[in-house]
Amino acid sequence: MRLPWPLRNRDLLLSCTGIPMPQNRSILLIIQDLAKQDSYLGCALPPPDPHIVRITMHHCCINLMQLSDSQTQLSFICRSDPKISLLPDAVRNWGSKQAIFTFMQAIREQCRKFEGSEYELRMQKRPDFYNALQERAAKYKMQA
Repeated sequence: MRLPWPLRNRDLLLSCTGIPMPQNRSILLIIQDLAKQDSYLGCALPPPDPHIVRITMHHCCINLMQLSDSQTQLSFICRSDPKISLLPDAVRNWGSKQAIFTFMQAIREQCRKFEGSEYELRMQKRPDFYNALQERAAKYKMQA
């Protein structure tokens, strides 16, 4: 995250596990902090940059529930330490909510730009991999 002065930029290392919940048309994302690990699934994790403050994520869950064909509800529960002591908790909590909103808006914009994007080219280069993902996702398709 790029933050304005007098704050320093922040980063964090996370692992995310998704649990499909067809009974209520949702998926639960459980997020784990990886900052205390050197590697994850056999891949080396980047060391902290001395110019960037690393956030600590104590607990984090996101639930995405499909309400209709055009609406999704996002529930976000998080306890983190962004290491910004000069701001009161209420302002930090508001900032966390805004960060999630901004992230979801960015995902929406990327989805709108899919045709001709880098992601479409990746899918064309490895159709076997992406077809397998599509088959797995179809297996958990949530009925209305």
